[in-house]
Amino acid sequence: MKKRSLIILTSFLLLGLSVLSDEKTFGQNASKKADEKDAVNSTKKPTQKSLEPLANVINSRVLNVLSETADDAKSWDDAKTAAQVQARVADIVWDIDPLSAESYLIKAWEKSKDVKESVEKASPYRNSSARVEASREVLLVARKRAPILAEKWLAELTDLAEEDFQKRNNGMFDDRTAKSAVLLEMAMLSVTENPEAAAAFAIESLRDGISYGLQTVLIAIQEKNPELAQKVFRAALQRLQTVGVKDPNEILILNSYVYMPGRIFAASSSSDQGQTTISVARNRPQIKAMAELNPGLAREFLRVSAEALLRLPYPSDEKAARGQFSVINTILNRLGNTLPQHSRALQEKLNAILASTNYSPVSGSTPEGIEPRQKEEKLEDYRSRVIDNLVEEAEKESNPLRRDILYAQAALKTNAEMFERGKSIAGKIQDKEFREQVTNLVIYRKTLDEINKGEFDSAYRILDKNSNAKQKAASLIVGANKLKKQKDTIQTNYWLLDAEKLFRKAEKSDEDWIKIGFGLTNAYAEINRIESSDVFRQTVKLIDEETKFDISADYAPLANDFAGIDFINFTYGTNGFSLKSAVLSFSKEDFEDALLSLKSIKNPKTKGLGILALCEKYLRDSQKSLRQIKQKAMK
Repeated sequence: MKKRSLIILTSFLLLGLSVLSDEKTFGQNASKKADEKDAVNSTKKPTQKSLEPLANVINSRVLNVLSETADDAKSWDDAKTAAQVQARVADIVWDIDPLSAESYLIKAWEKSKDVKESVEKASPYRNSSARVEASREVLLVARKRAPILAEKWLAELTDLAEEDFQKRNNGMFDDRTAKSAVLLEMAMLSVTENPEAAAAFAIESLRDGISYGLQTVLIAIQEKNPELAQKVFRAALQRLQTVGVKDPNEILILNSYVYMPGRIFAASSSSDQGQTTISVARNRPQIKAMAELNPGLAREFLRVSAEALLRLPYPSDEKAARGQFSVINTILNRLGNTLPQHSRALQEKLNAILASTNYSPVSGSTPEGIEPRQKEEKLEDYRSRVIDNLVEEAEKESNPLRRDILYAQAALKTNAEMFERGKSIAGKIQDKEFREQVTNLVIYRKTLDEINKGEFDSAYRILDKNSNAKQKAASLIVGANKLKKQKDTIQTNYWLLDAEKLFRKAEKSDEDWIKIGFGLTNAYAEINRIESSDVFRQTVKLIDEETKFDISADYAPLANDFAGIDFINFTYGTNGFSLKSAVLSFSKEDFEDALLSLKSIKNPKTKGLGILALCEKYLRDSQKSLRQIKQKAMK
């Protein structure tokens, strides 16, 4: 029996993180390994002690792989990623080997100091500190594992980041201070697994004022726990009430969360009374506005804001006057007859500011040269007017290149519902290659829309007209994932086979084909593990030393072959196209095979990040399996 137990433990060492599927056999072997004098009790259920050898084998295997990764990170040119990887390794191994973990964490902090600030000119809208971004995960792990170090490092980072803040002119959507930026970044990192910690970070950030990043954190917390989000919001109101307003934009940040989450208007300093600057979230938040969720709290916000604005001294210069004017006007429009006394007092202050402020006549046109959207005008009608205007400009344009660009802009301003119109406009482009590229993009957008609606036959017919192999492959993978959810195995395999045929033709390193390979790996994982592993091996071969991409960017590639024309990225909302998704799709039995593929990646950073994600996942899954075995065996 001792020999049999040794064979089992050796198997776990060779397989890394595999856990025996036959729980009954495992229970018997674990109990028989104990001692010869307990042989008579060989049928006894396993105890915590009898499970420890197996847990130690799993821990040792993961610890060795993670140690190699953390050590390799020391030599990476990308100091930011290296620091984050070392910090994550420290967090993972802390409960297994706390001394080594603390060493990795300290090395991560030192590595984060090597990050250099960008030499590019500061943005007038939003800036971030590279050192803050590099250090946030290190601080997050330290806060969780070594609070004393965390407090020390937070003070150090604040001083360093403050130097960066002082060297540039702040943008209108920058956070109040370096420290508040750090705290809000940490809040966003915490919110998924620990909303309470995120709320604590957000509240702590309020000591320096209400920052632009607070709204993003509030939205993220509300998606997890609406009551907790209200707690943070009340803390912000308390800040306004007791300390007052440092900057009128603080009120607009809270106004955004209450009435239109995801969009923030900045206080205007323009001489054009009708000009505003707005920040819009890339992905539309899926939450109810606070005004709808809690009307009483919205009313409290208006009262506190009105009183804070009334306490503000009259502006001393033209720029400050315009800023106050725009914020007071916003709150007045919200107040209506809700708080008549506050409304009257604010109106008097507004009139006084307006009398001393010089405004140019309100601009009557948009940058596109057409009348702005009217109050009662539907968005679809406004969009049509913009497109018509671009087409008219194109028809008048004598320069062929400029004319083609205008037609392309018009075609890409259509949406999926305007598919035929978009194709028709794209067809007016004279340059054959450019015409084909724009037409393909219009077809790609329509295909994804049809897939989203469940119209697979229609999507497949439309897709057949797309000559861009990458867009076709990505569409087929998105469709296969949708079909898989509907349990349509035959169609799922058919779509994946078509996508794989296109992917197999990729021979050179290309970010789009790499993402498609990851998407295919992920899509195959549940239905064909062998094919999934094979596609993954092929995909990592496409990654060379110069390949750079975000391993967590999960959406399908646009794969457009031109640049310089702005349009909405319609692939947001798709998922499964990242290295992380591909790695997480493997079962724990495939650990060694996946690890072998990852180790063949020539780009050290990508290899390290992939291995880290793999180890995190397999350690988590294996420990879960051990807990389940223990729970069942102990019954």
